[in-house]
Amino acid sequence: MDDLRYLGFKYYEIADILNLKGIVSPTNKKYTAQLVERSLFKFLRRLKRENEIELISVKENYYIEMNNFIEDKEENGQIFHC
Repeated sequence: MDDLRYLGFKYYEIADILNLKGIVSPTNKKYTAQLVERSLFKFLRRLKRENEIELISVKENYYIEMNNFIEDKEENGQIFHC
């Protein structure tokens, strides 16, 4: 349908082509111009939704880890190295 519409066919022309080929709607109905228009609208809306990325939530965890804590003593006092 989308390709036919892109080629310039009107909704009623697309409906006629689909009906001549024996293609029925998902609810087993013959296509009308209005049904073609609504089907294309929903198809394009679905494509748009699939191409958009929506960030729902972000979860972050922070932690501090102290490894190799060495204590050095010098004549002038204590110096700590990490």
